Order: sequence, then C-alpha cells, then structure tokens
Amino acid sequence: MDSPIDLDKASKLLEKASSQCDYADLRINTTPFTSIRIKDDETEITASTKFGLGCRVLKNGSWGFASSEKPDVESLLNSALRLASLGKGKNKLHTSIPLQKTFEQKAKKPPAEISLEEKVSRFLELRNFMRKQSPKIKNVSLRYSDSSREKVFLSSEGARLITKDSLIIAYFMAIAKENGRLEEGRKSIGGRGGFEFLQNLEHRAEEACSMSLRLLKASSPPKGFFPTVVDSEMAGVMAHEAVGHASEADAIMSNDTILKGKLGKKIGAEIVNITDDPGVPGGFGSFEFDDEGTKSSATKIVTNGIFTGFMQSRETAALLRGEPNGSARAASYADTPIVRMSNTFFLPGEQQKEELFEGIKKGVYVKGMQGGCVITKTGNFVFTSQEGFMIENGKITTPLRNCMLNGDILETLKRVEGVSKDFATSPGWCGKMGQTINVSDGGPHVRIGKILIS
Repeated sequence: MDSPIDLDKASKLLEKASSQCDYADLRINTTPFTSIRIKDDETEITASTKFGLGCRVLKNGSWGFASSEKPDVESLLNSALRLASLGKGKNKLHTSIPLQKTFEQKAKKPPAEISLEEKVSRFLELRNFMRKQSPKIKNVSLRYSDSSREKVFLSSEGARLITKDSLIIAYFMAIAKENGRLEEGRKSIGGRGGFEFLQNLEHRAEEACSMSLRLLKASSPPKGFFPTVVDSEMAGVMAHEAVGHASEADAIMSNDTILKGKLGKKIGAEIVNITDDPGVPGGFGSFEFDDEGTKSSATKIVTNGIFTGFMQSRETAALLRGEPNGSARAASYADTPIVRMSNTFFLPGEQQKEELFEGIKKGVYVKGMQGGCVITKTGNFVFTSQEGFMIENGKITTPLRNCMLNGDILETLKRVEGVSKDFATSPGWCGKMGQTINVSDGGPHVRIGKILIS
C-alpha cells in the first residue's frame, strides 16, 4: 500500500502550523478489508478499502479536530485550526520525545495474498461441516473478517511513525433445537497476523455445535452464594469489563470509577495480578505505537492484589501528573484518540486447573461469556456465562445454562482463592464513547470463594 500523501510535505505543513497553535498531529489510515458472513444458505461478501485522514490541533487549551477521505492535508489542517481557535480550554499534553520509526508486522500467510474465492470456499466448507454434526443443529452462522492496515502518524513535534500490520478473526455460531427448545453455542478465533491464526477451524466449529447440544440438556443454575470456578474467557471478561474500564484514566478524571483514590492500596487477594499489554505477540489488541505517537507499554493494573497502575494518554498524564503509557487509541481516522485497553488479562498462577475444583462440595463452574454489564462507578457487575456446570465433591457434573454472576468487583477480587497455570485469550471488540476497537482478554482459570449465582 502506498499512501497518496507526500509525508515530507505534510510534515512541513504541521511544522509551519505550530506557529499558530501549541500542537498539531495528522493520522493517515489505509485499510483494505474483507468481510464474509454466512447464515445457513445466505452468503454476504464485502471487500473494499477505507482511506482517510484525521487532524488534531491544540490551541489555547482547546482541541480542534477534522477528518476527511480526501488527501488534502492543508485544507484539513486549516479546518482543525479554525475549530481550535473557537474557544479556550484547560487541555494540555504531557511532554514527549517525538519518535521516527517504521514497524511492519510479518504474517506467515498474509490475508491479502489469499484470494477471496479461497476464503469463501473455506468457510462454506466449515458451514457444511457444522451442519453434519447433528440433525438437532438447525441453524449455523459464520463470520470472517480481515484487514491489512497501514497507519501513519505525523506531528508538529517531528514524530513520524508508520505501522503496517493485519488483523484476522472468525466466529462460529450453532443453534440446536429439541422439543421446542433452542440453544446457541458460539466460538471465536483470531489475532494480529494472517491465516496462520486460523488453524484447526473444524475444532472451533465443532466446539460451537457441541456447546449448543450440551445446553439442550442443561438445567437452570442454583440460586445463592457458591464457590465458583471461572474459565479463561470469563476471567478475561472480569479483567476487561470490571477492572480494565475502571482503570482508564479518563474514568478516574471524571470520578466515574470505584478505583479512584485507591492507587497503591490493596483491592484483591495477593494472588490476583491483572495486566493490560499491547505488546503481546499476535494479540488481537496489540500495537507498537498508540494514536498519539507514544510507544506502547504494559500497564500493571493489579500486582499481588494491589492497584498499581492505570492506562494513560498524553492528555490525561499531563492533567493527572503521571506518565503516558501508550493507551490512546482511535477506532478510525474519523475518531479522536481516547484512553482504551488493548490485551487485558489475569496473569497465570501456580496451581493446576484440576486443583481449583478440589474441596468444593457444592459449587459452580462457568465457561464463556454471553452478556452482561458493569457500573464502573460502583463496581457492581452482572455477567452471564455461555454455559456452566455444577461442581459436586470436587467433580464437574450437571450442565447448566444461563448462569448469572452478580457482585462487586472489589469484593470478588478479595475472594479469589486460586489461580491456575493454564492461560488463554479471546479476540473481540470493545465499545466506548461511540468507538469500537479490537481487543483481547483472558487469563487462567480462577477460583472465587463465593459469588452470587442466579
């Protein structure tokens, strides 16, 4: 991909504009993408390229932002300048050493080098494979998408960063029916890279089908407080939704998080460690530089049960007197960077997974994530698992459906009794302030002393 923008000329325009403002930057995004959606006998295919520019200007503490699909940097910069000149504010940026680097992520099987016909054929094969799993499987859906991205960041401070990478993800959904009852199973796979991430897809497709069939036989969960073991996916949801969002600096600035004022304080059991790390190799939320030109770095949110850090942009770092850690992300050229997560997860512990079930006379094992919500201000959450199982005398027994976990995240973290050695993450998308970005979350299996099940 070759950008239609003369980067030297664009850099000079930004440098010239610095005489009229405090700061200016330009983001240039070029993204060829493919999307395939298969629902039973219907197939929908989209293949296109998104291109656009986004320009920010800071003047007298006030931001101006403009975006366009036209490769006219000068006009876009003038628009942002005019908008920034309309008022005065208190915004400012943490000082930064401008970086000049190019990063190109190498994929073993770049999606751009695989024909659309081959992609469609592969997923039609998988649809047929899913249909053959059982006569009880009545509907199947598959979704696939890939994007090959080139992102350029320039600033009036002299930064010039170029990133070239690709993302790939696939989803499988099966609906089983028996005696008028419908149940759904879902699985996903993906990462930052190429088709090499889509290995053994039949296994993922079969897992979605098996889950839907198991749920046909599942019972409603018991109600009340029970010792509970959560799998890597549910642990990841807790890390992302209940802890990660509460650890974003803009939430702390707006007093919209239960973690405000708790930096350096104990918020969980000593074996609880939670990190957000954009440097995870192949992580669906990984990146080298954020959308303010800051080198990405891991944020140790919880260390041995202590709240040790939160995600920062240059702007929040200046206002909170902290350090930026590369957590400013924009969903597209048409969006302004805001504080976001990347790959958020519980770190593995020292126990074998099987040990977490030992000693539980009556408890619940929950797997996967079906839905839920969190109030970051209070820490209250409700999560519904994809499936669950009773734990009886240390053994996994009766399958369960619609297990809802209710609680307060700080109390829940304090009740963590065990963390296993195994580790897995799941790709997905996170929405905030109207922007949807690629992320992943996960962790090991985690045992919680008691949690409200309904």
